[in-house]
Amino acid sequence: MCLNLSLDIRYKLENMYLTGIMPGPKQPSLENLNHYIQPLMNDLVDAWQHGIKYSKTTCYPDSWLTHSTIALVVCDLPAAHHIASMAGVSSHFYCSACNCYHRSTCERVDFEKWEPHDREKLQEYVEWWRDTATSSECEKLFKAHGMHYSKLWHLPYWNPS
Repeated sequence: MCLNLSLDIRYKLENMYLTGIMPGPKQPSLENLNHYIQPLMNDLVDAWQHGIKYSKTTCYPDSWLTHSTIALVVCDLPAAHHIASMAGVSSHFYCSACNCYHRSTCERVDFEKWEPHDREKLQEYVEWWRDTATSSECEKLFKAHGMHYSKLWHLPYWNPS
């Protein structure tokens, strides 16, 4: 949905974009999740890079070019790790925002020493995982870095942290 629209039209069917519904009762595997979100990623990459031209709007009667993005993903912490293809919150890679590592550091309060994740480094890890030939090598990379490949990395602005 477009949050720029007024409340009286924001939730009308013609103003919503639904790419799919993931079946329950359990969360999809990472492979299935990538399959589900692929059509949306294609549309969002196009909307970001090329934009979407509206032939006429109230404020722009001669047309208007917009660019769209995912501003945020709203979910609980386990789902956030899952959609970002990060190791679960009970793993040694428990923090999605910083490089705090190992369950023994979970109660650290010296936040001034916490280093935020480096987006380029995370992208490097997921690309290694994506380009690895065997599942055993993928598992080694996942244990070392806590990242799987996600189709969300097709978005040039994606940053899971």
